[in-house]
Amino acid sequence: MWGRIYSFFKRIKNILVFVQFVAFGFSMLAHIISPNITIVFAPFGLGFIPLLLATLFVGIIYLRRNKWISLVSFFLITMSLQFLAGTFSINFNQKETGLKVMSWNVKNFDLYNWTKNQETRKRMFAIIDSASPDLLCLQEFYTDKDGHDNVTALKKLGYPYFSFNPAYKQKDGSQWGLAIFSKYKLENSRAIALNPKKSSINQCVSAKLNYKGKIYSIYNAHLQSIHLDYEDLDYIEGVKKEWSFMDKIKSWRIMYKILTAYKSRTQQVEKLLAEQNKDENVILCCDLNDIPASYAYHALSKNYQDAFRKKGFGLSNTISVGFPVYRIDYIFASPSIDINSYKKIENSLSDHHIIMSHMH
Repeated sequence: MWGRIYSFFKRIKNILVFVQFVAFGFSMLAHIISPNITIVFAPFGLGFIPLLLATLFVGIIYLRRNKWISLVSFFLITMSLQFLAGTFSINFNQKETGLKVMSWNVKNFDLYNWTKNQETRKRMFAIIDSASPDLLCLQEFYTDKDGHDNVTALKKLGYPYFSFNPAYKQKDGSQWGLAIFSKYKLENSRAIALNPKKSSINQCVSAKLNYKGKIYSIYNAHLQSIHLDYEDLDYIEGVKKEWSFMDKIKSWRIMYKILTAYKSRTQQVEKLLAEQNKDENVILCCDLNDIPASYAYHALSKNYQDAFRKKGFGLSNTISVGFPVYRIDYIFASPSIDINSYKKIENSLSDHHIIMSHMH
């Protein structure tokens, strides 16, 4: 009897190990298989790091128990190392020389008092002033003609040149979109439609910048959001505390939003790359809304250097809500550009942290 029970649990354990191996394999395929071909692999990218650690654990545990399971574990880990650099990086050599670039999703400068603090907008400008970047790329930018004239406020901080093509505006002068601000003259400012909905904030703006005789093509992009509302975020917080899916309808709603966004981002990345192929010395700041274990990131990193991979340290998560362990904000640069530094400034003023890099 005990022998049969032991045999049963052994089979169950082996099935679970097999399922884990398949899931880990799928998480690697999420990097290279376009969601437009099949959406099956894309969500597994979210579990890439936990699955890698679990596979390493299995490999160590089975070293003496089952050499074949251990061998498969270490084979899969070896295969995954090519994708690890986008998630984890160790670099000690930082040089703060060259064009200083800052990228930040400012969440409309707390227009709707998301932080429940009337001083937030003022503190955000204080951070920008203290960091004093040469080039400032802002996603979810908002400005108006009254109490939130953020264009004028940034001009006063020493950014007289800007490229702002609002995706949405109202008759009272309120405007939403993406913006590039610079201490140096910007030329050829233009908007690039990535989303067929003209009012969508998931678009791109571009401009040319001459820095010490070198012409840079600056892009600031915000790719497809999942559009989780406060109800969704509250639900996720509940799941994290209870470790159970409390409402299947809400779970499926969130999953639908995630899967739909994968396909939209893939199309937007393809449009973005087609535009940038015409330019040299590209600097791309973007809220990608996707992690390094994704097809969208892999497509961009094949063409451009990732400032974090070149000069970052650790994991460098860039969001502070939902699951705040993921990096979804990036600074990319053409191979012709030398990346000298990477820095993250954590803050609770927006739901995104600030990222910065020096390059020339």
